Amino acid sequence: MFRVNEVTNSGLVPLENSDIFMSNINFSSEGEIKNALRIHMDNTKEDFIFNPSSLDDGFDITGGVLDLNHDGLYDTFGDKEFLYGSSKDGSLVYKDSKTTDGLDVGEFVSTFKASHRNNYYAIDEENSIFSKSQFYGYNTIKNKQKILTSIDKTTKYASLNLDIYLEGWSSVLIDDEKDHRFSLGMNFEVMNNEN
Repeated sequence: MFRVNEVTNSGLVPLENSDIFMSNINFSSEGEIKNALRIHMDNTKEDFIFNPSSLDDGFDITGGVLDLNHDGLYDTFGDKEFLYGSSKDGSLVYKDSKTTDGLDVGEFVSTFKASHRNNYYAIDEENSIFSKSQFYGYNTIKNKQKILTSIDKTTKYASLNLDIYLEGWSSVLIDDEKDHRFSLGMNFEVMNNEN
């Protein structure tokens, strides 16, 4: 919650018709984990995701194949590769024939980098459309292009809920990063929106 008071001759007066912006953000981490940091912001009228490690707006792909059992091969179910996350309705495409140039035994590299398993239908990653998580980048949030929340004229408060998390679909979020710590500091400023 934000409440902004103006100092007047008669004392403190709550500001109305004002918007809240981010004026600064500082974050750091051990390793590369800071690049997976995301902040979900919800001001009760809209919600959005902020990726402070990206200058520009963009998205994370939140669907695809993974190697979660660490055997060096993409996970399968039945005779097909398993889709983690989701794909756009009706857009999941498998190859026409089973993999013959893959591996029978793999060597683990990371959850995101593995080999296709022989004798299974591989997901056609070029023709499938996986789900995405859209985000605003640093330039949009920091340069006052995006109002984070506004002061409610009735309550004289502004509400902004923040969920700070690590994006599991970020390719930097691998096992080697799991015990790394990060720090985050945010500053906000208010701007009167009266003309």
